[in-house]
Amino acid sequence: MADYAKTMAGNGQISEADQKKVGQAFGGDMGDEHKNFCTTITKLFETGQIDVMKPESFLNQSVYDSL
Repeated sequence: MADYAKTMAGNGQISEADQKKVGQAFGGDMGDEHKNFCTTITKLFETGQIDVMKPESFLNQSVYDSL
């Protein structure tokens, strides 16, 4: 994170090579925490417990209102 903050605080000049590197996808395995999160969200979508067209299905209104 320090590298990111340092870069953002800098002069804003990023080499073309670095720009290309940032835009590339990278492979690898996710950790168990992220896998479990993705599995949980997928199940909620598939069972209809969460509907992306109905924000009230995934928004905790009382918590949102207190913000």
